[in-house]
Amino acid sequence: MGWNGSRDMIKIAVTQLTEALEGLSQAAVEKPFAAKGKDAEDLVREILQRMESEKVELLDGFYVPDHYIIYLPTPIYQRYQDYLGERLCEQLAAEIHRQSERWNYEVQHPVEVQLEDGGHDDTRHIEIQCQFRDERTSRATQYQIIPSENPVEHFGQARQLQMEQRFSEAIQEFQAALSLNPKMAAAYFNLGSIYFQQYRYREAIEGYRQGLELEPEQMAAHADIAKAYEMLGEWDRAIAHLEIAAMLQPRHPVVQRRLLRVREEREFYGILRTHVEATFVRPKEHIRAERIRLQHFSLYCAKSFPRSKRLLLEQMLESIYGELCATFQTYPKQRVEVHIQPGHLRASTKMPSWAAAFYDRRIRLFWNPSHPIELAMAYVLLRHEFTHVLVEELARKYCPVWLNEGLAELHARKLMASEKQMLRQAVHQSRTIPLDQLERGFHRLPSGKIRLAYVQSYSLTSYLMVRFEMPRVLNLLRSLGNKQAWHDALQETLGISHHSLERQWLDSIRRLRP
Repeated sequence: MGWNGSRDMIKIAVTQLTEALEGLSQAAVEKPFAAKGKDAEDLVREILQRMESEKVELLDGFYVPDHYIIYLPTPIYQRYQDYLGERLCEQLAAEIHRQSERWNYEVQHPVEVQLEDGGHDDTRHIEIQCQFRDERTSRATQYQIIPSENPVEHFGQARQLQMEQRFSEAIQEFQAALSLNPKMAAAYFNLGSIYFQQYRYREAIEGYRQGLELEPEQMAAHADIAKAYEMLGEWDRAIAHLEIAAMLQPRHPVVQRRLLRVREEREFYGILRTHVEATFVRPKEHIRAERIRLQHFSLYCAKSFPRSKRLLLEQMLESIYGELCATFQTYPKQRVEVHIQPGHLRASTKMPSWAAAFYDRRIRLFWNPSHPIELAMAYVLLRHEFTHVLVEELARKYCPVWLNEGLAELHARKLMASEKQMLRQAVHQSRTIPLDQLERGFHRLPSGKIRLAYVQSYSLTSYLMVRFEMPRVLNLLRSLGNKQAWHDALQETLGISHHSLERQWLDSIRRLRP
C-alpha cells in the first residue's frame, strides 16, 4: 500500500526508552504477547505525548498515524530478530490502538509497527517515523452536507451525527441549519456542547451565548455555559449564569451542586492568588530565557510563554521543592524536567483549559495561549505533580494509584465541601469505587466516575495520614520501593489489612454529619 507525501511523515527522536523495550522483550518471551503490559503502555504513551509536544498535525484533532517505523540502536535491534521482533511489533500495534482510543483519537486503518536498524550504537536514542495511509482522509473533508433547504432536516441529521460522536460533520450540519434559520437556538446550544467536548471552551461559550440571546430562559444552557467559564477559571461569570439557572429552577440539584463548587473554587483560588502574589517577587519583563537552569529543575518553556511568568514559576518550583522534600524526607537524585507547553491535556480533568498537567518522569504543564495563565492554579498543579516525583522516588512504580494521587491532591489543595458532599452521598448510596479498582488506575473507569475516584483517593489518604501519621506512611512507601507486595507492606508497616482499611475508612465517612 502506498504512502502520502512528506507532509504526512513524522519523525520523533525519543530517548530513555531502553528499559521499556527490555521489559517488552522479556514479556514477549515469558508471556507470549501480553498486549496490556505496563512497559508497552509506557512506551506508547511516550510516543503519543512526544507527538503532542512536537505539535504533530492530528487531523481534526482526533486522528493518529497508523504505520510506525521504529529505528533502534543496532545492538538492541539485533535482539529483536524473527519471532521476538514480530511479537514486539504486535504488542506495540495493539497498545497504540488501545491508547489512541483512550486519548479520544481514531485510527483509520489497522495499526502496523515495524522495526528497523537505526545504524548507530547509542542505546539511549530511538527514532520513530509515523505515517498515514494513502486512503486516510478527514471525515470533515469527505462529508457531504445533506441536500435540503429545510433547516429542521439539517438539525435532525446533525443530532444523529452528534450522538455518533462524529463532531466535525455534526458541526457542518448545525451550521447549515443556522444558515437557513439563524434563530434556531437549539442549534447554537448543541454547537456549544460539541465545542465543550472538544475542549474549545471559548467557542463553546460563544455558541451558548448566541443561543441564550434567542432563548434567555433555557436553564440547562445557563448551567452549561457556566461549566465552560469554570474550565477557564472565570469564576464570576460562571457564578452569574449559575445564579440565573438557580432562579429559573430553584431546586435543581445539579445547579445547586455546581454553584456550591464554583463559589468554593473562587474563594480558594482567590486566597491562594493573594498568597502567591505576596510570596513570589515579580521579575523584570526584560529578562530573556528559553531554558532556565534552576538548582533542582530544568525548566523548558515554549517560546510563546510570557517571559515574566517563567521566572515566577522558577521561584515557585524552588519553594515547592524545599517544602515537599522536607515533608517526604527525600530528594530527587537528579534534576527534574519541567515542560511548559501550549495546548491542553486530552485526558479527563477538571482543571481549567489554560492549564492541566501530568507526570511521566518529567512534569508537563499545559496552558491555553489565548487565556492568561492563572498563577494560583499553576502553583496547585506544580505541587501536585512534584508530589508524584517524590512518591516515585520512594516507592518507584509500585505505589497504588489511589495512594499516589491521594498524596498529590492532599499536598496541593484542600478538599472542597462540594466534594465532601459528593463522597458522603456515594458512601450512603453504596456507589463508591472498590479500592482494588483504584489501585490499578483511573483510566479504566467510566468518565463519570473519575472525579469520584480522585475524591475517594484524597479522603482515604487523608484518613491514613491522620490515623497513622506521615512517618509511617513514608515507611509504607519505602517498603513498596523495596518491591514488597502492597498487601504485605500495608500489614507490616501500618498493621492493617487492605479490606480492614477500606471498611474502617467507609465507616468514618458514614459517621460524618450530612
